[in-house]
Amino acid sequence: MRALISISIMGLSLLTSTAAVEAQANQERVIPEHILVRVMPRDLVGVDLSGAALADVSFERVTMSGANMSGANLSRSRFPDANLDRADLSNTDLTEADLSTGRFVGANFRGALLRNTSLTGANLTGADLTGARELGYEINQARLCNTRLSATVVLNRDCVELGVRAETRHLVDRNAQQRLLQNRACVGCDLRFAQAANASLIGADISRALLTDANLSGANLSGANLVDAELTRTNFARANLSNVSFSGRPLPRNVIFTGTILRGANLSGQDLTGLDFQGADLSRANVEAAEIDRTTLLRDARLTGLDLSHASLSQAIFPGNDFRTINLTGVQIYGMVLTGANFTSVELSNARIVESNMQRAILAGANLSYADLSGIDLAGADLTGADLSGANLIGADLTGANLTRANLTGAILFGTDLTRAILANARLNSAQLVGAQLSGARLDSADLTDANLFGAQNAASIPVSGTMTFCRTRMADGSDRSSSCGAAVSSPK
Repeated sequence: MRALISISIMGLSLLTSTAAVEAQANQERVIPEHILVRVMPRDLVGVDLSGAALADVSFERVTMSGANMSGANLSRSRFPDANLDRADLSNTDLTEADLSTGRFVGANFRGALLRNTSLTGANLTGADLTGARELGYEINQARLCNTRLSATVVLNRDCVELGVRAETRHLVDRNAQQRLLQNRACVGCDLRFAQAANASLIGADISRALLTDANLSGANLSGANLVDAELTRTNFARANLSNVSFSGRPLPRNVIFTGTILRGANLSGQDLTGLDFQGADLSRANVEAAEIDRTTLLRDARLTGLDLSHASLSQAIFPGNDFRTINLTGVQIYGMVLTGANFTSVELSNARIVESNMQRAILAGANLSYADLSGIDLAGADLTGADLSGANLIGADLTGANLTRANLTGAILFGTDLTRAILANARLNSAQLVGAQLSGARLDSADLTDANLFGAQNAASIPVSGTMTFCRTRMADGSDRSSSCGAAVSSPK
């Protein structure tokens, strides 16, 4: 029977003696569907149909394992429950073909045209779709294990269900282009267990995709759309995620970002506690309103230009405590050890720092306007030229701090310890120093216009060299000094 079928397919003369049909077969290799249905309902193992015109043909339940259909026109043909294991379907036209529930284990689809092809329930275990054209969302409906989309991308979503061991070996072709995703829409795609290490996925739209357990280590996803993607246990180690947005869904704590390039990435509003960013590049990343704590690993991470505005930092540990170039506007800092931390010229306006140690911190030129620093230990801190206008420094320890040329206009310093603090040329206009400790403080040429020093301790001991400005200033004893506005005077009472 197999010989008869093979001969009939190649020539048709053994099935019909009409010259017209024979001529049609020789010229176009067209096989009428009624002949195929009659003579090969069960067994076409190893048949050679390469280059044949087989549009609109039904191969339902036909066994065609090992068949050669390369280059054939199979558009709109049907393969429900057919067996095409190890079949060669390379460069075939499968436009609008129905492959649903068919077996294509180990089949070769390289270069095939899969426009609107139905793959619902198709078993593509071990199939090779490298270079397949117009493969899109339909891949989600297939059963995938060791299913290769390129030399660097293997999908393993259904291996457990199929009882097949997933392929884990390293794929070395780093130049292969990922045909399904690169610059194409794969919105909502199910890419669980995908093996895409070192793949090029630049600009891919995989928003709302399922990437659970996917391996994207070393992949280039710069500019990709990952909004609302499911990233449980997704491996992004050493991947390039520049300018990628992670909005829409909370990041799971087991996603891997070690050594990842996240330059310009959008992580705003995310809970980053428990995440590992060791060695990652977060330069210019947007982490606005995010949550970071001591379990967020940032060792050796690059944070240049990081936007942490309105973020919550609870006992967080930053590499080298170097915050230069980081935007900390409105940041909430709780219980952090910031001894000697470098905040030179950092934006900290409206920040709230609670129960943190900032001894000897470098805040020269920093903007701390309207920041809440109440009760903070800033002993020995360098606040030269800092803007502390409107800041809340109630009960803060500024012992020995350098506030030369600092702007403390409207600052609240109730009970603040300014022992031996240097306030030379500082602006204390309208500052509230009620009950402040001023023992040994230096206010050379400080401007105390409209300041309130009522109840300030040891105010009379302030050493003066140069001039201080008192105008409408309420002194420690409750008296007002305003008779010498703009004039050089001696130390206050």
